[in-house]
Amino acid sequence: NGDFASGDSSNWSMVVGSASVSGSDLGGKKGNVTCNSGQSACPAFGAPAAGNPLAGLTAPAVGTAKTWANGDGPGTYSGMSFGGNTSVNLPSGVYVLSGGNFSCGGTSTITGTGVMFYLTNGATWNCSGTPSVNLTAPSASNCATCSSQYYGILIYQDPNDKNADKMGGTSTY
Repeated sequence: NGDFASGDSSNWSMVVGSASVSGSDLGGKKGNVTCNSGQSACPAFGAPAAGNPLAGLTAPAVGTAKTWANGDGPGTYSGMSFGGNTSVNLPSGVYVLSGGNFSCGGTSTITGTGVMFYLTNGATWNCSGTPSVNLTAPSASNCATCSSQYYGILIYQDPNDKNADKMGGTSTY
């Protein structure tokens, strides 16, 4: 239900199986989307509007938010910030951001396999600059502690939050 915005949409990149957008091409600001399924128009615009595929999903438990420190694992945080030339490999699991931001910038490197981020209580995702972000959603083979309902979901925003999330600059996702 939140908006996805890219600071400079010509510089963001996304590789997916297929992609469709309900509506127009946003004035040509579609970024660099690669569909590895062979889809000819990627993304395909003008698709019919669909219901929320996550409507039946149970949100992760929101614990007491603590301050993120490099080296921490899954849990509830008041925000996660990666700047300068920070390098971090996030352990698999569910990361809840309650009321803060996931922010990255500079030349930071953020990796993680089997991770999901749940944004709630006004939390946002905001990256810019030239970070390298390589994250993989949970699956049965990469996150033994993750509920199967979260398999394939990398970022899940509380449907009651309406904040815009931004991925911009020359970031690669």
